[in-house]
Order: sequence, then C-alpha cells, then structure tokens
Amino acid sequence: MSKPQIKGCSLIIFICLWIPIHVNASVENNRDFGYSYTIKYPQNQVGDGGALNIRMRPNQTQRIEIEIKNYDTKELTLAITLSSARTNVNGVIDYGNTQLKKDPSMKMEVTDLVQVPDKVSVAATSIAHFFLEIKAPNKAYNGIITGGVQLQKVEDSLAKGETTDGVSIVNKIVYLFGITISMSDKRVTPQLKLRKVYPMLNNSMNAIAIEIANVKALKMKNLTIDAVIKKKNQKEVLYEKKQTKIELAPQSIMPYSVSLDGQKMQAGNYTVYVHATDGEKEWQWTKNFNVTIEKAKEQNQQDVNFAREASKETRWPMAAFLVGISGLGCFLYCYYQKRKKRYSKRKKKKQKK
Repeated sequence: MSKPQIKGCSLIIFICLWIPIHVNASVENNRDFGYSYTIKYPQNQVGDGGALNIRMRPNQTQRIEIEIKNYDTKELTLAITLSSARTNVNGVIDYGNTQLKKDPSMKMEVTDLVQVPDKVSVAATSIAHFFLEIKAPNKAYNGIITGGVQLQKVEDSLAKGETTDGVSIVNKIVYLFGITISMSDKRVTPQLKLRKVYPMLNNSMNAIAIEIANVKALKMKNLTIDAVIKKKNQKEVLYEKKQTKIELAPQSIMPYSVSLDGQKMQAGNYTVYVHATDGEKEWQWTKNFNVTIEKAKEQNQQDVNFAREASKETRWPMAAFLVGISGLGCFLYCYYQKRKKRYSKRKKKKQKK
C-alpha cells in the first residue's frame, strides 16, 4: 500500500535579487498563485511528507511522479530546474543558485543522478504530470546527495517586470521542493577545511572571504564560526566576525565574509585566525594571505563607499586637461586676432602711400 499523497507548496519570491530561504513544503493546497504541485511519495520515502527523501540501492532506477494542478482559466507552462544544494555567503543552504561553489571532495551531485524535463504544460483548469528519473550509483555511499527542484511560470507577467513611480521591479514566484538521496544509515563524521582567503566585495563593500569547506556528504547545522584578521606578525586585531547558526550543504564551500566596516582595502600581508564548532567538534586554522596594490585599488574603486571618490580622482585630471585645452584655444585665438589687426593696419598704411 502506498504512502499518503501529500499536497504541498513552497514559495520563494525573487525581488531583484535571490532571497535564500529554507525549503519547507506545506501540506496545504494553495491556489493563490494559480497552480500547485503534489509529490507522489514512493515506498522508499524516508520520513513523512515535505521534501522528497528517498533511500536507494546500488544501480536502482526509479520514476517519481509530480502532479501539477492548474486553477487558472488559461494554459499554464512551467519551467523545471534541478539544482544541487550549495552554501551561500550568509551561511544558508541554497537550493537554487548553481553559481555557488562545490568542494573538490564532491564526486557526485544530485544533477548526476536525477533527470527532469525542461518544462511541463497544463491545460486550463486541468491536471498534468511530470517525472523525476533517478538512477542510483553503482556502489553504495555513506551520507546524502541533495538538491532542489524549482517550478516557475514561463513568461509570467510578474517576471517581465513592472514599473512603479519610475522604478523597475522584477518579481518571480517560484515553487521549490527539496530532493535527498541516501543509501545507508551509517553515521558520517563531520569534517571542515579552510580552502583559501582573499579580498572580496560583499553587498558592494570591501570584505575578506574565508572559504570554509564541508568535505563530507552531510548537512552541517548550528555551526559557529569566529574569525580574526591581523597584520602579519602583529597583535592588533583589525577585523573580526562571529556568526552562529550557520548551515553548510554537503561538500560545498561557504565564502565566510568578514567586513572591513566601511574602510578602504589596504595592500599588505595579513594573517587570519579561524575557530569553528558545531557544539561537539572544533576546528582551528591559521592562514597567511596577501593583498596586492593592484587588488586593493580595484576593490576600492568598486566599493560603494569609495566609488564616488575614485570617480572624482578620475574626473579632476580630465577637467584640468579640458581647462588647459580651452585656455590654449583662447590664447591661440587672441594671438591670431592680434596678428590679424596688425596685418590690417600695415596694409592700410601701404595703400595710403
């Protein structure tokens, strides 16, 4: 006997930028957005409802049905996107942004095991279905492989953008549900690594990125990271950040961002001291890094706090050049007019003679 079919929907609203949220499928059927989806949970579903969480055997193949209900009086077309889970700069697991980094320890991801169609069309006030085609690896592995399936209206009027008081606003309403595949109950021991440290811009402001990698196939939760940055071989703390309740996607990299608090990026040699804990295990790293003169200049030119200043520095030489050209032009004009008058006077004197 199959498990109960639970209807659910998650809402993600994109307003100009991606807003990361957790994936929480609702058990309520929601008609507010014109359509809803239903996951047809298989027998090997682990746990009740919500995201798709299946236990598979080596080489097992499986088709999982997703039902789409269209409540609108016109045909509906949905774009379907599958993405692997990553960790964003805020320490939140992101199921929709494939531009975020995976760690080299990841040999397999959800996009290697699952196939989805590009789109599905549903007639007015009707029901349609599409399938997730899943193929398990040849060998069993410990831990999980996870990602998310996004459903978005094609050519949605909201996605085209609206103008309010001269400001263009782009809205996208997306349903998203998670998919997790596992093959054993064996406990995976968490392990973190510090990959690299480099200057970055976070929200268009100067910061230092500390790449912390979750190198195991498990989600890490309630992680606390404390980072301190000093000049190399100096005791004074220049920048510091402590963040709690961080989540890391399996085998992903988080660019942990330490703000420069509105200061300019300065070239030089630095040392970062990092401490991380999940409440049970602890990790500590010390790493030297360098900021070149060219990189510091580039960062400051792009930082919103100094971009205007950099623009002024560029404008002043240009203004001086234009003033100089104008002055030279005036001088040459006056000189020409003066010579012209002298020549005219001499000519008149000769004519009188």
